[in-house]
Amino acid sequence: MLAFLFVPQFIGNAIDTLSNNKEGLVNYIFYFILLFIIITILKVISRRTLLGSIRRMEYLFREILCSQALQVKTTYYESNGPGKVMALMTNDVTSLRVALGLGVMIIVDIIFYSIVGSIILIQKINGVLAFKIMTPIFFIIVAIFVLGRKLRAKQRSAQATYSDMTEFGQELFQGIDVIRIGFGGLISIVQKGLASLDRIMDFMQLPTETIEDSVDVLALEDIHVRYLDFNYENSKGHALSQVTTTIPKGSFIGLVGKPGSGKSTLFKLLIGLQECPEKSIYFGNQDLTNIPLAKLRNSIAYVPTQSYLLSTTISDNIKFGKELPMHETVEVAAKKADLYRDLGDLLNNDLHKLAEEGQDLSGGQKQRINMARGFYKNAPYLLLDDCFSALDAVTVTTILDTLNNVKDQTILCISQRLEVIEKADKILVFDEGRIVEEGTHEELLANKGLYFTLYEAQKGGAHHEKA
Repeated sequence: MLAFLFVPQFIGNAIDTLSNNKEGLVNYIFYFILLFIIITILKVISRRTLLGSIRRMEYLFREILCSQALQVKTTYYESNGPGKVMALMTNDVTSLRVALGLGVMIIVDIIFYSIVGSIILIQKINGVLAFKIMTPIFFIIVAIFVLGRKLRAKQRSAQATYSDMTEFGQELFQGIDVIRIGFGGLISIVQKGLASLDRIMDFMQLPTETIEDSVDVLALEDIHVRYLDFNYENSKGHALSQVTTTIPKGSFIGLVGKPGSGKSTLFKLLIGLQECPEKSIYFGNQDLTNIPLAKLRNSIAYVPTQSYLLSTTISDNIKFGKELPMHETVEVAAKKADLYRDLGDLLNNDLHKLAEEGQDLSGGQKQRINMARGFYKNAPYLLLDDCFSALDAVTVTTILDTLNNVKDQTILCISQRLEVIEKADKILVFDEGRIVEEGTHEELLANKGLYFTLYEAQKGGAHHEKA
């Protein structure tokens, strides 16, 4: 850095040689070449050392954020979505890295050029002239620091806007380009980095779930739901209201109702994705709120509505998750999900990897792989959340015949297709957060209530499609 300060002096001296018959000009040309080589070597060494350290720090930041993201309560993702975390790990960490890396380099440049340069000006030229030259810099510094506070707020808002855009998978907003001149460049870079740091620190302070590394599993017991009331944060009404029922161990229970009637909310409470009120749900005699989260989730296999597949083999997709002692083999899980009917060759091919999100599979094939993952876990309790929607009637019958013969597992199945739960031991009918009916298929039809209405509407729709 200091070498740069000698460049103007060398240029001045070289120009002076032109008035002295160019005597010594060759020497100055050699000096310039030597100085250029020295400056280049020093720049490469300094930047490699500094930026290498910053890159390692960037990796550490992302590792810490990833660890935090896996522990943050799922309620955060329901209200914010994954886009905000993606923005933190990409745009915000990058801004912080630029602030630390480029910001430090600018600080060093400023120290040498401003302070050391001022000393050289005073010594070589004139103290009064140096003071006049440096005076505007102080006013610039004050103005920049005042504007820096506003810039930081704007940058924080910009980062928040960017994370919203990430929700749609589009990086439409990259931030505000700033003109980097001296202190102005430093302040703008640092303020953007500080805004990103604020957002990262806010995320790191979110409440997390404490999940111990345990393989303990609940015994198969009756599930008792007693006067369960639940509402989501910032929601005006109850998602569940006075829900009371008993689910016998080893039974197949169907859950039906209009969208938003509370069925999936009950599932979220059972697997600890939402905080359950005390003394509302019991596994045997154990209050759900007193069961360690790891033990609870080890005991429940959950098959969501949406199929989440990875770009790896079908076998790896089935085995995805925590390995527990009671899990089935891949072959048994695949047979239960009727995968061998059309995916047997791919299932046995360890070299074949699925396309991104399983785009090379049909909707029904993806749902069956999703179900096979739940069957593979072989937990005492199995929750099926409307995962038959894309399956043909023959496949549905094959899978249900297998499930109806299971006696050492409690199965709860949400389905909009009523033929899926016709043979259930008991059907719970939800409406506006309440259980308005419960009984077998035949009993509910005889009651001629909401279930009868839904059944007739679906039956009529099926006849209409055939016609």
